[in-house]
Amino acid sequence: MFRSLRAKLLAWYSLVLLAVLATFAAVAVWTVWRSNLRDVDARLSATASRLARAVNAEPTGPYEVNLAGEDLALFGGSDEGPYYAMWTSRGALIDRSDPQVDGSFPGTPQVRIRGGNREVVVRGDHDALVLVGQSLAQLRADLWRTILGFAAAGGSALVLALLGGWLLVGRALAPIGRIAETAEAMSESNLGLRVDISRTEDELGAVAATLNRAFDRLQEAFERQTRFTADASHELRTPLASLLAELEWALARPWPDAEYTKTLQVCERAGQRMRNVVDGLLTLARADAGALPSRREPVNLTSLARETAATAIPIATARGISIRLDGASATVEGDPDRLRELISNLVLNAVHYSSPGGTVRCSVSAAGGMTRLEVADSGPGIDPQDLPHIFERFYRANKARSGPAGGAGLGLAISKWIAESHGGQIRCESTDGGGSRFTVELPTKH
Repeated sequence: MFRSLRAKLLAWYSLVLLAVLATFAAVAVWTVWRSNLRDVDARLSATASRLARAVNAEPTGPYEVNLAGEDLALFGGSDEGPYYAMWTSRGALIDRSDPQVDGSFPGTPQVRIRGGNREVVVRGDHDALVLVGQSLAQLRADLWRTILGFAAAGGSALVLALLGGWLLVGRALAPIGRIAETAEAMSESNLGLRVDISRTEDELGAVAATLNRAFDRLQEAFERQTRFTADASHELRTPLASLLAELEWALARPWPDAEYTKTLQVCERAGQRMRNVVDGLLTLARADAGALPSRREPVNLTSLARETAATAIPIATARGISIRLDGASATVEGDPDRLRELISNLVLNAVHYSSPGGTVRCSVSAAGGMTRLEVADSGPGIDPQDLPHIFERFYRANKARSGPAGGAGLGLAISKWIAESHGGQIRCESTDGGGSRFTVELPTKH
């Protein structure tokens, strides 16, 4: 493909150059021809004027021609040399340089090409007409030599231009070759290769830089997918190991009913944790594939936040945390189930990460065509280096919270998808030791 593109570019370059050279040669040849023809006309006109002054009329009526010796020397009888003829105003032939000269009366003064000859006709004394002509054979021969000279020079220039064009096109297309080699060498185990753009500063260099950025995003996505798979395996393996251990322990020998109940409760919690992880993974996978159905209807976000926060009160109370909700009524258009899930994720996340005795504040407000939901906690806050990653899947700012109190690291990723699928956005502001505040902005329903 590279060679084919090089050949096509060189072919187009050659055609354009050939057209330019041909046009230049045609204009130059035409200019030379017209210039030479004007010189011939000037020379013939001067000769005809001298001959016209040599015509005299006798009183009795006959015409007489008195030519000087230098004028007679011009008309030596050569086939390509000049010739002349003279007529009276009535068309009677007065004289001619050679009997073979056509004696047809021209009628009026003029400049013409006849029979391959250039002829100039002028009116002289006593209304006589004088014609002086010359063959254009020599002029045409000189013109053909000029054309051949242009053809030779143009051919040489074309050959040199093709050689230079071949090298130039090859150099210009070199980045394409490097791009192809880099792409061919890339694999899932070697995604760090990039196109060398240090020697390319033109448009192809910009293309190579764009591809390098695309390769960066590809590598980042692949690494994120790899981490995602590893984290998912880890999240499922821990509760599954607990479940199997409890079942093996329960089946090893008979125990009192109370011990069996305790074991089954541990198994239930492990199963519930695995189901939460699987449900979260399924939601995100279907969201990535665009296969999640979503309905749109007016939703009072304040009422929905109040209902959702109420379901978290028992968990908050058990941890000694209070939940406060305020804000005016605000309506958005969206899927109430998805929005309820978003609010629940944020409120439960705030409860889990708030310090005992703290407060979770939830507020709803509308301004500038957007409805804002804010959920703030009184927890330890998020480290600045963790803040850019908290919406990534399986990412938890507090790595110590991987037990029952901590989630699987999917809730905020799902919340981000819900907000963006409703035409909004979500962000987090936090200071280390000063709590966190999550803000969701959604278009207001008018």
